[in-house]
Amino acid sequence: MIAYDGEQALRLLNEFQFKPDFIILDLNVPKFSGLEILRRYRASEGPPVVVLTSSLNPHERQRAMELGVKEYLTKSTDIDEYMNTVQRAVERWMPSAGAAGVN
Repeated sequence: MIAYDGEQALRLLNEFQFKPDFIILDLNVPKFSGLEILRRYRASEGPPVVVLTSSLNPHERQRAMELGVKEYLTKSTDIDEYMNTVQRAVERWMPSAGAAGVN
């Protein structure tokens, strides 16, 4: 499932009791920041959360890790490199899905 803003993400994760196997989260999302989503969702108690963001802010990285993020990755502007980064994250945190590939 895909959430297009922080409000929708929290609704999927909390109200509807959606239980994903793996979460890729951007910190720069509309309505709630990724850090606010993490704070409210309590990533350390749920499935693995990987942040994939353009933010290079070391304070955001530190806070995300404190909130239970398993990995903090920086987005590439090159589409092939970006897709390779996503593929590696999926293979690392959800090996059964990695075998199928990310398209």
